[in-house]
Amino acid sequence: MKKIINLLTIAALLSSCFITCQEPEDKNVPVTGLTLNKTSLTLDIGYTETLIATILPENATNKSVKWTCSKDFIATVMPNGLVTAISEGEATIVATTKDGQFSKTCELKVNKVYVTGVTLNKTNLFLGVGESEKLIPTVLPANASNKAVIWTSDFPYKVSVTQDGIITRNKEESWGYNTTITVTTVDYSYTATCQVYNK
Repeated sequence: MKKIINLLTIAALLSSCFITCQEPEDKNVPVTGLTLNKTSLTLDIGYTETLIATILPENATNKSVKWTCSKDFIATVMPNGLVTAISEGEATIVATTKDGQFSKTCELKVNKVYVTGVTLNKTNLFLGVGESEKLIPTVLPANASNKAVIWTSDFPYKVSVTQDGIITRNKEESWGYNTTITVTTVDYSYTATCQVYNK
């Protein structure tokens, strides 16, 4: 009888240990808030910066964040918070937690990048009558806000140029003068030229 009681006691102790030693069930830790490392940001066109969102509490179960930009023609924002400035203006970057829908904003200003010059892919060109070629301008810097240019020819009846930079020789020159094609930036009137000769 004593042996039976002892066995029952041991079984009870083992059962108690099994219950108390089990790992506690995982519990969902809800998000209670959100912070951003910056509330304002200024970028030049073409530049990037990564915003950092911090979920509260630190041990929150779902730390997913959705990023949006109020004006996607001003800037884009990637799922990791990488902001890329596209054009001059202002926009609001918003970070929102998927759990709890907590939001924080960063006010973005994209600065105008001023033109500093222009170059052409060719400075001399030889064309026969009826032949055409396209010139390619490069406005500097590469991230300039306004890359618009205007094309002109000093003898358009002999060598014409479209506003796409397509050069066409219309007639043969009866003398040795070349034709100058000029590209001019709309901002600040920087110029580059190409001399067109008889082929």
